[in-house]
Amino acid sequence: MAEIAEASDKQAKGIEQLNNAVAEIDKVVQRTAASAEESASAAEEMRFQCDMTFQMVKELNALIQGGKAIRKQSGETREIASGKPGKEKSLPSPSMKSKKKE
Repeated sequence: MAEIAEASDKQAKGIEQLNNAVAEIDKVVQRTAASAEESASAAEEMRFQCDMTFQMVKELNALIQGGKAIRKQSGETREIASGKPGKEKSLPSPSMKSKKKE
């Protein structure tokens, strides 16, 4: 009878250790899943920001290219005033110079 009791006690301790190990594995899986979800969310946000940045650059390029096209069509040229960055003055287009000579 003592041998059966000892075997049952060992079996109970083994089952307890197994339960503890399974609980620890469950905690690790939960942390890993939470980390993966956070990573996916961050990746989605970064993708959104990348798309927004791409769109802004595309619009900026369109503005720059559109501005060049407008200046070419009107024949207008611009130059920076000497010594004063950011100050622009319009120069008459070649067609305007020829009209003044007439």
